[in-house]
Amino acid sequence: MELDITGQLNKVVIGATGLPAIIQQVQIVCATQVGTLPLDRAFGVQADYLDMPLPVAKAKATASVISGIGKYVSGVSVLSVSWTRDDDAALGGKLIPVVRIKINES
Repeated sequence: MELDITGQLNKVVIGATGLPAIIQQVQIVCATQVGTLPLDRAFGVQADYLDMPLPVAKAKATASVISGIGKYVSGVSVLSVSWTRDDDAALGGKLIPVVRIKINES
């Protein structure tokens, strides 16, 4: 099964299972900056691309999203990462990842 997931976390559902749990896990990885989770400082995505030109930032962020999901979300493969812009935060340069994943059936 292939699925597009927006990397913006709206709310966390404690005890989620199945497909909602996978979606939530991908969103949590995308929304967490490396170094901010107290017991696992490597969790999340790197933010070393801040203040870089947009094409460079997108490339570095894409690599970080793929790496983070591959490490912390089991049972999925990242097929692609595209970017959408939040028009309300456009002046702040906020980019939101749209991750296309494949759920590995087993």
